[in-house]
Amino acid sequence: MSVSQREQGMSLVEVLIGIVIAGFALLGTARLQALALNHAFMTSAHTAAAMQTSNLIAMMKSNPAYWQAVSDPFDVIVDINNATRITGDAALNAVTKDCFTATNCDQQDMAAQNLILWGQSIDAGLPASRGQVTRIGSAIPPRFRITISWSEKLMSLGNNATRYGAGNTAANYQIVVQP
Repeated sequence: MSVSQREQGMSLVEVLIGIVIAGFALLGTARLQALALNHAFMTSAHTAAAMQTSNLIAMMKSNPAYWQAVSDPFDVIVDINNATRITGDAALNAVTKDCFTATNCDQQDMAAQNLILWGQSIDAGLPASRGQVTRIGSAIPPRFRITISWSEKLMSLGNNATRYGAGNTAANYQIVVQP
């Protein structure tokens, strides 16, 4: 069987087409890996928010005298990056005692320190974060909504940013608790 000159192997064009196809496959794989890393970070942030919320609940339960006496409306925002740190309750923001070393701390002093420590923990673990504690209604015993908000980086799978999302977005974690 005789083989002609044209049938003796692959041409350079065929090799280049194969390389281009393999390149697109590698780019797709890299994109999927980037999306997986982004989702892993988002999951980590949600887990950190849940843990920080649990920490505040434990602090609230350790100081029931203050939290049971809080009147409605009660809505404080804890933002360590803000100069006032605690907004919504001037009395809490005015507290400057360190209850770890001071011997004359009352329930309000302890609550203020707990909120500031909680805010520092949130700030250390989540980007552009803040916490909020809101009393829900005037029922006795009181119930509170705890919200942690932070900034998340979104990545889109396609080029359509309005459909899949891209850039930064605000994320939050909320829970209702009765200390």
